[in-house]
Amino acid sequence: MKFLHTADLHIGLRLCEYSMIADVRHILKEIAEIAVREQCGAVIAAGDIYDRSVPSAEAVAVFDEFVSELARAGVVLLAVSGNHDSPERVAYLSSVAESAGVYLSPVYDGDCKAVTFSDEYGAVNVYLLPFVKPVNVRTVCEEFTGETYHAAVEYAVGRMNLRRDERNLLVTHQYVIAGESRESDEVGGTGMVSASLFDAFDYAALGHLHGGHPVGKSCYYSGSPLKHSFGEVNDVKTVSVVELKEKGTVIRTEVPLHPLRDLREVRGSYDEVVHAGLHDPAKEDYLRVILTDEDDVIDAVAKLRCVYPNLMRLSYDNLRTREMREIGGISGGIGDDAGAIRPEEVFAELYELQNNVPPDEELLDVVRGIFETCGEMEK
Repeated sequence: MKFLHTADLHIGLRLCEYSMIADVRHILKEIAEIAVREQCGAVIAAGDIYDRSVPSAEAVAVFDEFVSELARAGVVLLAVSGNHDSPERVAYLSSVAESAGVYLSPVYDGDCKAVTFSDEYGAVNVYLLPFVKPVNVRTVCEEFTGETYHAAVEYAVGRMNLRRDERNLLVTHQYVIAGESRESDEVGGTGMVSASLFDAFDYAALGHLHGGHPVGKSCYYSGSPLKHSFGEVNDVKTVSVVELKEKGTVIRTEVPLHPLRDLREVRGSYDEVVHAGLHDPAKEDYLRVILTDEDDVIDAVAKLRCVYPNLMRLSYDNLRTREMREIGGISGGIGDDAGAIRPEEVFAELYELQNNVPPDEELLDVVRGIFETCGEMEK
């Protein structure tokens, strides 16, 4: 069985208030083309199909286009809901969709949906385990009393009737690590799960972490198909094409993706950045510009957008901002136009690290109000 593994599509994402819908549509079309070109029998989407639990009509339409294109090509889709998704919405009409080769994880009810395929080597059992929290498992299984994500996933896997002599494939969306789980450590509000729970599977197709990498014995993150924060500017986004041959033989190949617009950083003085942009064939990429001028450039954002229309963020890195970081006790990071690190900036950086997307302006307004109120109280 040959399949394509991707995850964290985040359809409907807005990055720095820029809608990424055209970019997602473009990359999903490329993913479908790769699946057909590589003669994959299935595409796996390991969670976070949508960026929000209540996706916009436009986001739903883009996913519908992707699903329909795969169905027309005779490629099966296997998808689970992630922590950004509403499991009820992802599972909507799933029983009807199966007739078209679209298998969506149902809301977790104590059992894990399994789909069986066959090829010249025998059966391949695919288990669709959606993102689950301990409370989700306790709600439907009275005997489960665990408090950790590791315990919840361990319980869910333990209820699967694995046929050990056949090839077994797991699709799930969790924060999986190679060592022992430590519930005190979280990513995106999700506690750790040890990869050892999945040792019985020939391949565990994971979603949640946006950088593609192997974990443990048989677990793999495909990574997100698009960059979702400036912390990912150096990442090379790919999808995994995986072939399960006879039991024990797995061949995995990374296929690079080509975004409609890249997400990258440009650094230099104002004059250097403008001059480079005049001759930059990719100047419509999404950019963070880091200016090294010692003095602020008046109306720099508006001026730079005449050259770089999709400038998302402007920062300064100079003697003044470095001194301000030292005074503030903040290491790393880049200051903004004013040169000072404001409390809401610290909040924004922490929020983006945890959620892989920056906070929107509405949330930042609330945070500013809180800090201003605290400041008044201190006076």
